[in-house]
Amino acid sequence: MKKIYKDKYAKFIISGGFSTTIDFAIYVLLSNFIAINPSKAISITCSTVFAFFLNKNWVFMTRNLNKWPALCRYFIVFLINLSVNVTTNGLVFEFTDQKILAFIIATIVASLIHFTLQSKWVFK
Repeated sequence: MKKIYKDKYAKFIISGGFSTTIDFAIYVLLSNFIAINPSKAISITCSTVFAFFLNKNWVFMTRNLNKWPALCRYFIVFLINLSVNVTTNGLVFEFTDQKILAFIIATIVASLIHFTLQSKWVFK
C-alpha cells in the first residue's frame, strides 16, 4: 500500500511540474498586460484543466470520473484551489512586490491543499 501511495505522490509531483510550467508561462505573459489577480486566475484555470486530464488518467487512474458527483467534487476543489492560489499570490505580491516569489509561495500553499483534496476526496 505504501508503494502505491509513493508512486501516486511521485506522479502527482511530475503532473504538478507540467501544470506549474503552464501556469507560470501564462501568468508571466498575462501579467505583462493585465493585473496580477486576473493573470493568476486565468493561468491557474488553464493549468487546472490540463492537470484534470493528467491526474484523472495517469496519476490517480480513475476511469469512472464521468459521474456527476465526482465532477462536482472536482469543481469544488478547483474553486478552493483557485481561491487559495489567487488570494495567496495577491497578498504576497502586495507585501513584497515580487511577482515570482508570489507565484512560488501561492503554488506551494495551493498544491498542498490541492493534492490532499484530490487524493482523499475527488479521485479516491
